Amino acid sequence: MSEKRKNVNYSIKNISAIGPGLLQGQTAVPCHFTIYTGYFPGSQSSKGVPDPRDALDFEIEGPSEPGPLNCSNNDEDGSVDVDWTPLLPGDYKVYVLFNGMNINGSPFTVHIAGESIRADMMTSKVKVTGDGLKKGVVGRQNRVFIDTGEKAIAGGLAVSIAGPRTAKAKLEMKNNDDGTFDVTYNPDVVGNYLLYVKIADQNIPGSPFTIRVAKV
Repeated sequence: MSEKRKNVNYSIKNISAIGPGLLQGQTAVPCHFTIYTGYFPGSQSSKGVPDPRDALDFEIEGPSEPGPLNCSNNDEDGSVDVDWTPLLPGDYKVYVLFNGMNINGSPFTVHIAGESIRADMMTSKVKVTGDGLKKGVVGRQNRVFIDTGEKAIAGGLAVSIAGPRTAKAKLEMKNNDDGTFDVTYNPDVVGNYLLYVKIADQNIPGSPFTIRVAKV
């Protein structure tokens, strides 16, 4: 599992990562660590300097594909809080990369204890509702509401839509920062569309959802 960002001209020597999530953890429990960049948004020293957090990449290898990776920026000190949820016990390697290069200490070896957790236990928590879940209208913003049931797994949410061969349906997703998301899609042709909702690359129950799109 990885999270990719863009390259930024900044010294890798300023980047460090610490936290229990780089040492050990338990299955089904989010493992937390923090990355410090030495960059302070809004300070004199940061003026004209690209935000180095845009160049951070995270990769995790282990006994199985981990659960969702959730990253959030802290603009008070320029740090990044990271949570990842292992599903199987064993040893994992956590790579923290800056401009594609390992920071000091990376890869970190993390020992995970506990019982094996099935991914479907996480996907079963996700609920999808809204008028746009079963039917939509051409040329309109059709709305769907997604509740992941747990903020910790929200970082692994992926939503996409597919329609008839020539169809386009611009999809937008707003993170409400509480584990819920507002999703809109704007289809341009009549027909049947499929809405895919996944957690950690696994379809939630009912996904893909079939949506019948018609004219007004």
